[in-house]
Amino acid sequence: MPNMIQKYKLDHETYIETKQFCRNYPAWLKEYNSLLGRTPIRDGQPHGTGTSDPVAATAMKMVDVAIKLDAIWKPMLLLPKAYQKPIFDHVVYKKPFPDYASISTWRRWQYKYIFLVAQKREELQRYASEDEDY
Repeated sequence: MPNMIQKYKLDHETYIETKQFCRNYPAWLKEYNSLLGRTPIRDGQPHGTGTSDPVAATAMKMVDVAIKLDAIWKPMLLLPKAYQKPIFDHVVYKKPFPDYASISTWRRWQYKYIFLVAQKREELQRYASEDEDY
């Protein structure tokens, strides 16, 4: 049976990009929450050549941000319950691992989490490139 670290091996560049993607979680969450209460400005004046439907533009932006948030959040739910929050907090917020497991155990589950997020990112990129073809 292959070592868990080898099983979820990513090239260094993909690993670093995925960690950086995860570290955008707080900013995207803040953006998503700010979009929830946004209402369009209706002062009767023209506002350039932007989107004619500001509600639809806001909804599209919310969906885009929600997809990124899900790509970070949902893979965490595939980890064992005891490791979910500590791994998420370590990757996203750079918090240290708790002491109730060895560092090698934490690293194995971190590799798996990063690998799963990288797969989700790849799906998003594939979906975005298919969307551009239309």
